[in-house]
Amino acid sequence: MARSDQWKPKDLADCAKKHIAAVPLLKDSNLQAAIYLAGVACEAMFRSLRYGNKREHNSGHNLELLASECGYVEKIPFAQRPLVSIHLQTMRMFWWNELRYANKNHQIRHYMRTAAWQKKYSYANFEDDLREVYNTVYNAAKFLIDKGVEHAGI
Repeated sequence: MARSDQWKPKDLADCAKKHIAAVPLLKDSNLQAAIYLAGVACEAMFRSLRYGNKREHNSGHNLELLASECGYVEKIPFAQRPLVSIHLQTMRMFWWNELRYANKNHQIRHYMRTAAWQKKYSYANFEDDLREVYNTVYNAAKFLIDKGVEHAGI
């Protein structure tokens, strides 16, 4: 397996596109995995854009920080930036790197802490609510990736 410093930006962008294309295939069998993979796809896109930037990066798996460090928002036309901001906020609320380890109770506790969840979702219908979260996260990730490909020239 190649070390991460051997990856080229186009490799990571291609990875992001393949990951986001695979997300709908998981939704019927494992919503948690589908949500996680959507976030990983965004992460790959942002990392592909970051390669030309030589400064030190401390973003870890923070998608908003990665987007900032790679100059993602500046690559998007000004009129589309409010949508970018909304989708980045969606990813911040509903995706975190440790999601891959979270059981249902951890997920419920995490989502119940978000204001959006408290206004809209209930504890009793978690599976139905999780499907809606999946749709929201998938649409946000797909938008961010598509715009990255379209406007960053990768």
